[in-house]
Amino acid sequence: MHPGEFLVFKDDQYFHYTSPVKAIGYGQGTRDVFVLTCPGLFPPDEVSEESRL
Repeated sequence: MHPGEFLVFKDDQYFHYTSPVKAIGYGQGTRDVFVLTCPGLFPPDEVSEESRL
């Protein structure tokens, strides 16, 4: 991704993986992550008639 870009996706539909953190200098490396949740962003999943029975 490029600076200023972001992703919007349904988290429960994806496999999660991240690469190991490698420090540039001595000591431990860090990774900054910003997670924003918005439950009402996507419409509710369609419920089939069969699953209601």
